[in-house]
Amino acid sequence: MFAFTTRIGFRRRRPRAAGPFGSSILLPIARVGCIAACTAAVTVPAGAAAAGVPGGSAVTPQTPQSPRSIVVTSLRSSGPGSLRAAINAADRAPARKPTVIDFAVRGTITLARRLPAISRRVTLDATSAPGYVSPGPPVAEIDCNARAGLQFAAGSAGSRLLGLAVDNASGNGVTLDASSITLNRNYIGLNLRGAAFGNHGDGLYVSVTSSGNLIGLNTSGASGVIANVISGNTGNGIVLAGSSDNTVVSNRIGTNAAGTSAIANGGDGISITGRSDGNHIGGTDFVDSATGQANNPTGDKGQVPPVFVVPPLGNLISGNARNGILIDSGSRDNFLNGNFIGTTARGDAAIGNAGDGVWIDHADNNSLVGCKFVNNPFVYYNVVSGNGRNGLRITDSDNTLVQGNFFGIGANNAATVSNRRDGVRVDGSSVNTRVGGVIPLGNVSAGNGLNGIAVTGTARRFVTFNTFGGLLAFNGNDGLLITSTGGDNIARTNVFSGNKKNGIQLAGDASGVTIDPDIAGLTTNGGSALPNGRDGSPQLSGSVTCSVSRAMQGTSRRRRTRPWR
Repeated sequence: MFAFTTRIGFRRRRPRAAGPFGSSILLPIARVGCIAACTAAVTVPAGAAAAGVPGGSAVTPQTPQSPRSIVVTSLRSSGPGSLRAAINAADRAPARKPTVIDFAVRGTITLARRLPAISRRVTLDATSAPGYVSPGPPVAEIDCNARAGLQFAAGSAGSRLLGLAVDNASGNGVTLDASSITLNRNYIGLNLRGAAFGNHGDGLYVSVTSSGNLIGLNTSGASGVIANVISGNTGNGIVLAGSSDNTVVSNRIGTNAAGTSAIANGGDGISITGRSDGNHIGGTDFVDSATGQANNPTGDKGQVPPVFVVPPLGNLISGNARNGILIDSGSRDNFLNGNFIGTTARGDAAIGNAGDGVWIDHADNNSLVGCKFVNNPFVYYNVVSGNGRNGLRITDSDNTLVQGNFFGIGANNAATVSNRRDGVRVDGSSVNTRVGGVIPLGNVSAGNGLNGIAVTGTARRFVTFNTFGGLLAFNGNDGLLITSTGGDNIARTNVFSGNKKNGIQLAGDASGVTIDPDIAGLTTNGGSALPNGRDGSPQLSGSVTCSVSRAMQGTSRRRRTRPWR
């Protein structure tokens, strides 16, 4: 376990449990009091019972905007009482007339032909199906049977998809072409048993005409809530294609529902592409409302026993065949908070994405943030560990902010969950990458197969500030490796100790590097030796120009016959 020390004082505040949905909780729509035993879809005003239905009452006159309810009573692909008939009826409603489609049956609807696109505001609510137990898995399924998946088309803004399994589509499982749509309690790419039954395109595709969607809800603020499971699809789990201002919380993407093993999507877990801006992946809650405990993985930097709470709004994005999250093609101002990327649901073992945990490629002004200055460290950290390549890769992207995250270490601040290559890699012509900040905004990058941090290419104006690189989980090469020729790169008040090779290595034609000041080969307070395998102070090879202001250096450890613990 890492112990963190600092002389910087700051005011403590009580954490808030409220999440981004604190002021916008969606209230359940009242349903019909009972359902007639018949095979036709039943249409009644929401909140009233149909005349003639046992236990019913007279129909209450409704306002023009009050929703009506249609009840699915058949699992057939078409005909009276079918889901197809219900959608067709909803689509015939006036443009501003919302509809609630409830389910009086459970089981699998196997399509003989594709469903019509939803073109009105519809709540497709399979949590109303018999036997559904909130907040459990779906009991109703659409087997698209190699037909097109479910589409929310123009005119369906404000719709909701609740408690359905959608699988085996010829393309995308669910496509959003309208805005302000909510998806919750769904399986996309899994069948009712939770086994892989993938869609042959992306699990969820959100187009440029769709924005402001809620992909997952966790209004309770409890840890372990599973909003949607989006796994087993041939393409990506979620694609935001030119779509902005979406919120993605409490989902499991690329794993089974339990978050203990992979059910890979064939592409990225989440692809944010085509100038998708202002999306929030995860959230900043760090108190488990079920227990009242606040996440505190360092124990107030070693002063009290640590407490481990999975950030309630974070997503589990693991086991995917490419990257966990890809942000590219000019997508800006996207925020990642509280996500576990490449790990199990508990965050202390690997279910690695085959590529990078997070790759930011030709996309400026994006952030991975795990706390604020007023918080304890890492309270809603991203844990980016266990991945097949790098934890975080930043390529040809400017103004990336990385604060309060773990790379290569488990969420419990003790387990080593190695990324196979570098913990953080900055390459290409990236400018103004800021990794860390004043305590508590630093990051941990340790236990990785190669380097804790690598800065290459022509990257410039890179800053690492208060990074803990190595320590009790060595990186396989160096704590910090800089080969970039871009210049104006700074390493300030970091600790690079206990690494297999060097604490700090400047190589190739690296130029314009400032080392000011750092600890290498000692513990975090500089009081005891924690040697690197070779050298602690900056090692120079090639045509290197740099300025070393001050470094505290411990002894080197040339040979080691067993893992460093």
